[in-house]
Amino acid sequence: MANQNQLTLLKEGVQFFNSWRAINLWEMIDLSGADLSGLNLSGANLSKANLNDATFSGASFSGANLSGASLTSTQGDTLDLSGLDFSGADLSNANFELVILSNANLSNANLTKTNLSNGALDGANLNGTIISGTNLSEVIMQGLDLSGRDLSGMDLSYSDLRSANLSNANLTGAKLTGAQLGGANLTGVIGYP
Repeated sequence: MANQNQLTLLKEGVQFFNSWRAINLWEMIDLSGADLSGLNLSGANLSKANLNDATFSGASFSGANLSGASLTSTQGDTLDLSGLDFSGADLSNANFELVILSNANLSNANLTKTNLSNGALDGANLNGTIISGTNLSEVIMQGLDLSGRDLSGMDLSYSDLRSANLSNANLTGAKLTGAQLGGANLTGVIGYP
């Protein structure tokens, strides 16, 4: 359950929230289950915040810091999260359909069973990211480095993987119906004809 005082501070404005947070560094941010739909959270310092089960539809996050945040089972469709820092964040079981994560830092993040369908990951940093069971159907992943990744059994149907680096990746049982692979590096790929 969200801390109502923290939620009120955030709704009063990001600058006010960030100033409060800068002098209350020891306090854990708990916005779990909060409805943050439509809020302007641009520039918000939400690092290490508990945002589990929160709803973000239509919110603005430009320049926000979500590193180390817990976002399990969140709902956030139709969002532009381009270039945001999600390093070390837990996004498992989140529904991020139609979400743009272009150039986002997802290094060491947990995307287990996350729905990223119909979104964009081009230019994202996926170093050390856990992507087991992630729905990547109809996702723009042009030029993405997926080398050596275990993509077995994943839904990559109708995704744009042009110029992606899939060298030494495991595609055993992956759904690739309609996927665009033009110019992709498929050297040493396992499970692909």
